[in-house]
Amino acid sequence: GNLTSNTTDALGIEPTRVKALVESSKSLWLRGEAMLLLRMVDPRLAETTALNMLAQNEPSSQSSVQAKISFDLACRALGDLKSQKGAEVLREVLKNNELGDKERSGTSGINRTAALTALSTIASPDDTALFREILVETKSDPFERSIASKYFVQVSDPAALKCFSELLKQNQKYEVNSPEERMILNAALALSKGNNPEDFVSLERLLISLTSHQVELEDFFRVLSENRSAVATEMLERLLGNKDFSQTFIVGYEVRTSQEMCFRILLARGSDEAIARSLRDFSVKSAQMMFDSQNQKTTAALLGRLFEETNEATDRNLRHRYLAPLLREPESVKRLIGALREVVRDSEAPNPSLDKPLIDRLDTYANDLERASTNGIKYPSRFTPENLNKLLNQPPPDITMKEALVVFPTSDWNNAFEGSWQHLETLMTNGYRIRYVEASSEDDVIRILQESAQAGGTDLLMLGAHGSQTAMSFGSKDPRLDPNYDRSFAIDLDDADKLTKAEVGAALKSGGTVVLLSCSVGEGKEDAANIVNMMRTVFPHAGAKQIFGATEPTNLKSLHFEEDTKRLREVEFRNGETYQAFNYSDFDKIVHQTAEQLKRKAA
Repeated sequence: GNLTSNTTDALGIEPTRVKALVESSKSLWLRGEAMLLLRMVDPRLAETTALNMLAQNEPSSQSSVQAKISFDLACRALGDLKSQKGAEVLREVLKNNELGDKERSGTSGINRTAALTALSTIASPDDTALFREILVETKSDPFERSIASKYFVQVSDPAALKCFSELLKQNQKYEVNSPEERMILNAALALSKGNNPEDFVSLERLLISLTSHQVELEDFFRVLSENRSAVATEMLERLLGNKDFSQTFIVGYEVRTSQEMCFRILLARGSDEAIARSLRDFSVKSAQMMFDSQNQKTTAALLGRLFEETNEATDRNLRHRYLAPLLREPESVKRLIGALREVVRDSEAPNPSLDKPLIDRLDTYANDLERASTNGIKYPSRFTPENLNKLLNQPPPDITMKEALVVFPTSDWNNAFEGSWQHLETLMTNGYRIRYVEASSEDDVIRILQESAQAGGTDLLMLGAHGSQTAMSFGSKDPRLDPNYDRSFAIDLDDADKLTKAEVGAALKSGGTVVLLSCSVGEGKEDAANIVNMMRTVFPHAGAKQIFGATEPTNLKSLHFEEDTKRLREVEFRNGETYQAFNYSDFDKIVHQTAEQLKRKAA
């Protein structure tokens, strides 16, 4: 069961072993899971196995339960595999076997349903006549009519569409999850592909009624997203203006995927007015969708809504969640600045939609983003608008102020550093003037540290990167997850001599503090060669127990300072312990021992 949810792990499984489980296991559940796994690792063998199972378990009224379940399992596999060979066999079974009788008795009907379901999934045009007969015949079994309706969602047929149109016009109510309801939903899906105004009136009425019991609407909007007709767009815009529908559909968590799909359709077609009416009901993800649409007016409207919030911490957190996805690429930042400028330009109209203080805040943010780019900040997603403004408007250097040099990576695969603005604000609150820079490689880090040394050094050095016990990667893969990371983009244990020869130690003032925001860099603590211990050799003059690092994969929780001296007292990580390095004069020996341990562990 776990293997079927992990394609990578499943690829290492021997297909013939899985086939044996499909054919011989006494556990029906295990047989089903094994067939699913076999389809993943060897689709051709899965098809052959399923065809053999059909031949061995051709059903009759005397068939055992085990044989009928085998037949059902084979049908499902052939349907999911879209097997044309399977379709040929199933047509013959339906034609020659008692399963073809319309009047069914006992449990033989289970097999007929399985065969029809497989054929409807394969969706071959050769089966149109069969399914048309089932659909049009109102006395047919409800389950079979439901299966036929599924077939005609995939295969267009004028007679079926006419039948569907009549069904929707009747506007009948059916029990939730009943075969009749499923047929109506399939009928609506098929009609959603067309452009008949009368059908869309019925469809709109149906969609509004469905929200009352939270039916998943994703399939509808997948189909509608592919329908470029004006009638489909108009219907969606009317739905957005319907209060009952919008409250359930736009805001509802259960149908958020459908909500996203709906807005993607509207955004692609520039329906600004309809979206603006629903701005207050947007979920967090909608901000990204609006921005991805590259619809500048819509993005500007969203930004105006975001900045109406107060400056309280909770609202700032919320706004940061909205804005962060829009600020992860330099090109994206440019577009955001353009949208902000558009809001400001609109404020010059006779009746601006936003008040003057709000316009000023948006104007300030646009200026700050441009200044950040000029200052080498490529990823402003790491800061709230207020935090970015504070960072850019710090007082000039003063000998009475402590300084913190913060170096963050340009590579951040899981956006781990986007919450770091809170910790930088803690530094500022405790009297530190921050110099923030971004690095991509070990050469970048060395250059930045040399510049700091030439300027007289810093009181606190914070290095942030994705890491492991033996490396911190600034511009490459995460060394904890991929041992094949590019070493030129990382600081690792082999760089101890290089850093020392580059005289980067002078970047830290005597008695200063080093904080390493990186996973597992303190693993093994004093008994192992790790990055924290290596930094003690690079900065031997750092304060006692003033080089901090995590012992496990984690991120920073909080920083705690002494009340009087404002010296860093504690670094708290969310997982594991905080290791504080002492003094290491025999580091080379520890490096050799750790290398041998890692080799044995790998072996």
